[in-house]
Amino acid sequence: MLSVVMAVGGCIGAAIGHERYGSNGIVSALLAAAICWIASLSALLLVAITAATPNALTGTFGAMGLRTGVPLASAFVLAVSSPTLAKAGIVGMLLCFFLVSLMVETVLSVVIVSAPSAGASHNTESNTSSKTHG
Repeated sequence: MLSVVMAVGGCIGAAIGHERYGSNGIVSALLAAAICWIASLSALLLVAITAATPNALTGTFGAMGLRTGVPLASAFVLAVSSPTLAKAGIVGMLLCFFLVSLMVETVLSVVIVSAPSAGASHNTESNTSSKTHG
């Protein structure tokens, strides 16, 4: 779902970027979409890995750092090191794609965290059966 939304957003952003900034706008939009997609995908992976562990809260905080830090650092580095991309609106495009990826990734994170794990449901069933038979 995240990949589809970011791919469609990247195409829309590339069209808008081309209209406003020419070919540099296309590069800027696609780079911004890719950076935000990688950051969100990494954050989702971290949430999924730590969801059923005692470190779920730590994983969620780490995911927030990835999701926010990678696009923020990229905006700073690209704006300073590449005047061409800065003129083509890379910072604004990173902000737009960050907000889109944040919405989708938040929904997916909630689904991952709220999904019952197989081990937890097995333990609940065994505890219930031992109480009824014991």
